[in-house]
Amino acid sequence: MDRDLYMDTTPYSVVKRIASFLDIPDICSILDPGCGDGTAIAELKGELEQEFGNKSILTYGVEQDLALANEAKNKLTKLAKGSYERARISHGAFSMLFLHPSVDSIEEDSASLGMRKERVMYVDNVNYLAPGGIIAYIIPQSSLNRTMARMLTYRFTRLEFYSYPQEERNPYNKIIILGVYKPQKFYEPEKEELIANLKDVPLPPLPYSQRRKYQLPEKDHPKIFRPEIIDPEDLIVEVEKSNVWSKLEQTLAIGDSEVEARPPIPLHQGHIALLLASGNLDGKISNHMVKGMITKDNIVTETGRVDDKRKTTHRDRYSISVKILESDGTVRTLA
Repeated sequence: MDRDLYMDTTPYSVVKRIASFLDIPDICSILDPGCGDGTAIAELKGELEQEFGNKSILTYGVEQDLALANEAKNKLTKLAKGSYERARISHGAFSMLFLHPSVDSIEEDSASLGMRKERVMYVDNVNYLAPGGIIAYIIPQSSLNRTMARMLTYRFTRLEFYSYPQEERNPYNKIIILGVYKPQKFYEPEKEELIANLKDVPLPPLPYSQRRKYQLPEKDHPKIFRPEIIDPEDLIVEVEKSNVWSKLEQTLAIGDSEVEARPPIPLHQGHIALLLASGNLDGKISNHMVKGMITKDNIVTETGRVDDKRKTTHRDRYSISVKILESDGTVRTLA
């Protein structure tokens, strides 16, 4: 991976202008599946908090570069380390998808067997948006071909396209796309044609919006957000919250020696025989010492010849025995 391309982060001026388009409910969630060091999504949250006060904004990110992931960890509500392709995330769980993939250095043409990184990331993550959710999608303008236009218009409505603010350095000629996720997906050939023609057209710079055009739907924490790489610190927190762990602690705790362990139902003779044979009742019982044992024998039998070949059968036989040492020193074996 080209490190310079990977570290091409989204400027604060762009994040601040995107925030000016957004209206939020009392609680909402934002997903950034390539969050880098978490700065951009943290700045977006900060701008919204400054405008809307005490409303709850949950930020989720995924980052495969472990050094960047460690930087992002304390900036987000929750971070998943590793690749977003291997993370498990609930579909339809987020109010907003903040998608600003690193630029793909490989040019795509009609003969290409694959897709550019921007399109792959879009396809892989768009289903995490809730119906009515908002996308902020930042890609090079050269990626806005007919295929991309078809993919956008199929899933989104109220699409708007902007270039970077003029004062910002923009070596990859990136653009910002805003839109609303359709509850029902359908193709719109006329809009597709219009958008495909924007590839080589100068776009207006992203402004500070005078009104908040895009309302985020209300969404709480996703039910599933599991990373590819488990962070040991996160694992400790989850284990401490788990009911299974508390039950295990109770099971392993040293109880009062005077309290007798009792089975949930009375034991039958067959149960007792199995316990004896397995060794679970080894020790002193009344005035006797008891030791249970199971041995396995391999029995070989020859059943004659088949097609001039000798046929041999191997069969395992398990033998159960219980030895009892009585108080007078006599050893008895129960088989």
